[in-house]
Amino acid sequence: CKALDYIKSNHGVNSALPVNVISLSFGSHKYDREICDRVNALATDVIFVCAASNYGSRTAQPIAYPARLGNVLCIGSHSRHGKASSFSAVGRDIDFLAPGENV
Repeated sequence: CKALDYIKSNHGVNSALPVNVISLSFGSHKYDREICDRVNALATDVIFVCAASNYGSRTAQPIAYPARLGNVLCIGSHSRHGKASSFSAVGRDIDFLAPGENV
């Protein structure tokens, strides 16, 4: 949360060095209001790229927060052959798959 607060305070759209894209490679299946509120507050000016999760389809909610928020890009993993990784969340809520195996 401190990093997102810092970006909002020091690198907003009107700053000399604005942040345009933020990549978040963490997630949780529990809704974290503090993190999600900060992402939502910044998402009007910044593109968020968020990791879907590494739990695959083994859970009832395979996509983790903040990737589950509707105003971020949700990214899953694929193999070098272009198929979804077995550990990656999959489904219609995934916006893109990116290389994620043996990288």
